[in-house]
Amino acid sequence: MRPAIALSVLLASTAVAAPAFAKEDLMCAPRDEVVKQLGAQFSETPVSRGLTSDGMVLEVFASPHGTWTAVLSEPTGVSCLVSGGEGWQSTDHSLRTGTEPRAKEPKKKEFLM
Repeated sequence: MRPAIALSVLLASTAVAAPAFAKEDLMCAPRDEVVKQLGAQFSETPVSRGLTSDGMVLEVFASPHGTWTAVLSEPTGVSCLVSGGEGWQSTDHSLRTGTEPRAKEPKKKEFLM
């Protein structure tokens, strides 16, 4: 069962008004409750996150079984489920974001002629 569907039933009792960015059909609740339920029901933990241009946090939670859920959180602590599915695959690629320390440049080889 998709996490968003099952989780929406559980979050209904703690649901809060959806933030202005959310459509009416999104399920929203305090972030702590969303994280707790994703972990307890689906063994999903955060695997990636980033800031949106309007100051919200977009996170992807995934499980070892391949289920995943995308969560959008406001600075107020309200989080909404925006998507979910199966078949999540992590990559080994490390993206440079500009915040990591730069690796030392390899020395150039000098050839004697």
